[in-house]
Amino acid sequence: MSTESWQLCGPDMNLCRSSSPDNMEEEKLNVSSRESPRVICLQVLPSYLLAGLGMVMAGMLLDQVQVSAS
Repeated sequence: MSTESWQLCGPDMNLCRSSSPDNMEEEKLNVSSRESPRVICLQVLPSYLLAGLGMVMAGMLLDQVQVSAS
């Protein structure tokens, strides 16, 4: 007789087999190593702000060039 059991795994809650406690330890590590939405936002936000400021500065520069060319 097998000691395998079924459990819900991963963020999408698919069924997977768990045959040993090592698999459960590994799954716990995967769950705990996920980044929270807050951390992701804090990592992405500065890049978007810098890109947005660059677009604004480019628009201001092109406006100055257009005004001085006329």
